[in-house]
Formats: sequence, structure tokens, C-alpha cells
Amino acid sequence: INNLPKSSYLAFKLLKRMKGHVLESGDGYFVTQSRHGYHIALYNYSFYNQDYLNGTSRPLSRKDRYQIFDSVPPKNFYLNLTLQSGKYRIERLVLDREHGSIYDGWVRMGAPEFIEKASLGYLNKIAYPEMNIQYKDVPGKLAFSEQIQQHGIILISLIRLGDA
Repeated sequence: INNLPKSSYLAFKLLKRMKGHVLESGDGYFVTQSRHGYHIALYNYSFYNQDYLNGTSRPLSRKDRYQIFDSVPPKNFYLNLTLQSGKYRIERLVLDREHGSIYDGWVRMGAPEFIEKASLGYLNKIAYPEMNIQYKDVPGKLAFSEQIQQHGIILISLIRLGDA
């Protein structure tokens, strides 16, 4: 509606960036490597709750679409990477209820039935994942931690820029 991308569409766009072959995967993460670098997807998935699966949940409201999911706490990841020494471009994209979710932005603005031009402009501005880019000299090892909220995904791309 109004050319605003849904979060699920944005999540698939993030996953499309996962180039190369899978190096490792586990509960809430997978890592790929391409000739350009490494890509790490971290996510905090929650499944439908038992009431929803049994058909006994209360009907969904326009302002609360999350009642049908089990509640899960934030997920913490601690990453220790061994990389070829050199300068890296590290791109971090966050998609969650606070970053890139037009539904949650619409609810925060009061869930208006009709979206006026100014409101549409606001939703267009928040309809993208949060992005952070840094350049870092990596001496062979890189350690960092991430916390992901429920229904969130973080994509980290580490692109080696040249010889050390």
C-alpha cells in the first residue's frame, strides 16, 4: 500500500545480500563467504503461540499483530572471527520493530485510518533498516557482540578492502 515495503520484503532483501557459500549455521545465525568477504545474518525468531495454533486466540486487532507469537527475550550473540589481516568495510543493517517496520511506525503514530501526505512521508523515512558503516583495520581477529530483539534480524557484511 502506498509503495511502502513491508518488513518481510525488507528481510528478504537483506537475505539476498548473503552471497557465496555457507560457512556455518546454528540457532539464530548463519555465515556465508564470497570472494568479496563475509556476511553474517543474526536473527531472533519466535513461533506462533499455542492459542493461535489451536484456534483459541482472541481475534487480531489492527494495532496488535504480535499477540499470536510466543514472547521471547532478546538474543545475545558473541562473535569471535578469524579473518585475513587488512582493512575492512563493516556494514551493519538492523531490521526490527524499531528499525524498518512501517507497521510498528504506523502504530506508534496512533494507527490513523487514513494516511495523510505528511504521515506517508514519515512512514517512507522509517521504512528502511538502520544502517551503520565503519572502516576498521583488523589484525587477524575481530570480536564483537550483538543483541537482537524478538522478530529482529541483523546483517553484518565484512568486506576486505585491500592488502594489509
